[in-house]
Amino acid sequence: MRLAVVADLHITERPCRSDVPLEEQARILREIAREIHDQDADAVLIAGDLYDGKSTSAERRAVWSFLKSLEPPVVAIRGNHDDPLDIEAMLHLVHVHAFTIPGVANVCDLDIACAPWPTVKVENGAALYADVVRGLLAEKPDVLLAHCDLVGAQLDGGQETTGKVSSVLTAADFTVPTFLGHYHRRQQVGECAWYVGGIRQMRFGDDAAKGFGIYDTDAKEWEWFGPYGRQLVCVEGEWDATTNRLRLLESLPVGVEGCDQSSPTGRSFVRFRYRVDEPARGVARGAAEVVAKEAGWTDYVIEPKVIADTRTRGAEVAEAKGEREKLEAYWGDERPARADEILRKMEGLG
Repeated sequence: MRLAVVADLHITERPCRSDVPLEEQARILREIAREIHDQDADAVLIAGDLYDGKSTSAERRAVWSFLKSLEPPVVAIRGNHDDPLDIEAMLHLVHVHAFTIPGVANVCDLDIACAPWPTVKVENGAALYADVVRGLLAEKPDVLLAHCDLVGAQLDGGQETTGKVSSVLTAADFTVPTFLGHYHRRQQVGECAWYVGGIRQMRFGDDAAKGFGIYDTDAKEWEWFGPYGRQLVCVEGEWDATTNRLRLLESLPVGVEGCDQSSPTGRSFVRFRYRVDEPARGVARGAAEVVAKEAGWTDYVIEPKVIADTRTRGAEVAEAKGEREKLEAYWGDERPARADEILRKMEGLG
């Protein structure tokens, strides 16, 4: 049995929540649907966070269009970003099994235990959620689909889970193949539990593997697909005042390794940030455009981190007499070109 496992779609049209516009997110979903069809998957399991919050009509159209394009039966569970009503609304599609509370779906002669993110916060909720999952596993399902924290797993930045979590489950609790959503970093935890990771980058700096997987229940092996969409690449630099050139702080990405360049969503999108002192801001901007052109970037944004002019000449200004002398003392060797005009206007005001 070949199970396509997808997690953490986070479909959203809010720019503050994603650096990828909704139209491109919809194209990514279409590419994934085509891949699932080409790979002849027997069922599709979605491990939560289809949306990034209570959905809008445009977001629902994108998700429902994706679900309708999937030929195999679909099992989907609620994630912590999903509104329960948005998940229940998917039940109007006859081939979709949607869960906002724990349950079991029988699909293709497989019992798929489903442990969605808890709808209601309760006291000792983490322990209760763990008990629910252990109860589902006691019924000996074929696989488990869950959306939760897992003690010992790695967060998106690579650090281990610490502090408050939604469950007290550990890898040792899982006795059947377990497919998890919530953490966007693809990883295996223990012998039979996997976070499949998100389908796409949501923010610059997210360098974890993205896409989806197909799990063969007979061979007990994974095949991974992706990444999909534009790779969001960060480049850092700083202005070197001694050479009047931009100095890159890391290797310069010329292409996008692993992305299909023929795909409409396969181009890279580069954010070029560099530090520069205020006086050199203009010339540095021109140099940044040259760097982008030479690297062959077609989609990019330049974000200078301008270092404010914080020079202080408190002693010189304090000793100066009169407004004119005080201003000359403040300017020092960096007297602006319009200094005389400014001084004349000041005298006129006096």
